[in-house]
Amino acid sequence: MGLEMALAQDPLNAFTAYIIMMKFILILLVGAFVIAFSELVRREELLRQEMSRAAARVAELNTLLMRLGESALDTEQVLRTILESVHTVPGILHSMVLSRQPHQDCWQVAASTHPQIKPGDCLDTFQVESEDNIYFAAGEGTRSLTPLPDFVDDPHIRRVSGVYLHSPEGELLGMLVMGRDQAHPLPPEDLAFLQSLAMEAGLALRNARLYAQEQAHVARLERFQLVQRTYFSAISHELKTPLAVLKMLIPTLDRWGGMPSETRREIQETMASNLQRLETMIRDSLESDRLDAGGVILNPRAVAVPEAVHIAHETLKPLLAQKHLIWQEDLPPDLPEVRADPARLDRILNNLLENAAKFSPEEGQVRVTASQDDGKFVRICVEDQGAGVPPSERAHVFDRFYTTASQDEALKGVGLGLFIARRLVELHGGRIWVDEAPGGGGRFCFTLPVLSSPFLEDTDEISS
Repeated sequence: MGLEMALAQDPLNAFTAYIIMMKFILILLVGAFVIAFSELVRREELLRQEMSRAAARVAELNTLLMRLGESALDTEQVLRTILESVHTVPGILHSMVLSRQPHQDCWQVAASTHPQIKPGDCLDTFQVESEDNIYFAAGEGTRSLTPLPDFVDDPHIRRVSGVYLHSPEGELLGMLVMGRDQAHPLPPEDLAFLQSLAMEAGLALRNARLYAQEQAHVARLERFQLVQRTYFSAISHELKTPLAVLKMLIPTLDRWGGMPSETRREIQETMASNLQRLETMIRDSLESDRLDAGGVILNPRAVAVPEAVHIAHETLKPLLAQKHLIWQEDLPPDLPEVRADPARLDRILNNLLENAAKFSPEEGQVRVTASQDDGKFVRICVEDQGAGVPPSERAHVFDRFYTTASQDEALKGVGLGLFIARRLVELHGGRIWVDEAPGGGGRFCFTLPVLSSPFLEDTDEISS
């Protein structure tokens, strides 16, 4: 229309058309300016909102860091605080901190807001989708439609998102996992916020591990100090008794010629017994040091178990007679020979039998049994009728210098006999353990390889 009016012969009509066109163009320009200005205002508002959210996130992080600083050594409190902060992200229903367990095929729950999943639970490993080894996701909205993990039992959860937790050294420590009711990915500002939380959670897990290691180290030191004190107390007690007896008997030697033969024989036996006791303590101490230093060499050969038990029985007879103990044995005649160092096997049996006689009551019973164990070993057990070893102490009873808390002070020794027995049995390729005897009391069992076992066939000597 404007073009027709512009081409019209009437100048007035041409001017009018020109004015109309200019107004139309002006309106278009004003409209474009308004649209551009509105878009600019909209973008500024979005930017302002993003800055406001970012400022809120920074404030939340500052508050979080202050709270974490107040409970830096309380790992559980640190993780609970982190999970509380996680729930400020919209759409999150549940959250957990999972710790990586290298020796278990599972993720251990370190902290959780899930009502059915508690700290300490183990969750099976699950498949997730991750492009950068930092963030991961599973469920709706993922490119490969990775299924939700098995532990998700809430129908409202559509997507599981999370962040891997790494130590400052780069070691994978665990993951921060969130169950969401939304299928779309988290926005960048929320991901950055969660990454900050993940860094704090990773530090908390690392600090917890270091603290646990330090506590274990402190416990070992305290245990060593306790053992050291126990050892010196026991050795002092053990030395004092025979020395006091010998000190009392030495003055009687001046009147030796005028004593009846029976009295002289009793004095001789008492002095010999106490000297033997001193010699045994010194020998045990030296033997335990050699075992620790790897200086014990075995000379294995064929040994008949009944013969070895008979030799140990002969040595033990004076102690059995002193307490009126009954000796019983169950040694099948068809037992195969074992491959062992005869002297060391005698030492093992003597230590276990002396221990059994020591803790058996007067007129009690000491029993020795032997049987085949899987055709490759012979099992030998020594049973007594004493108080036995409590289940809580059985894992430590073979430790060096260990004496059970339930022992009578008069019966406590240095704590080397069972330690030596264990190390010697292990040198032979067997194992040793303690449980409860059928009629009550303690039962110490150990195994030795039979002569036909491939163990030690190619060597005549074994060194610890």
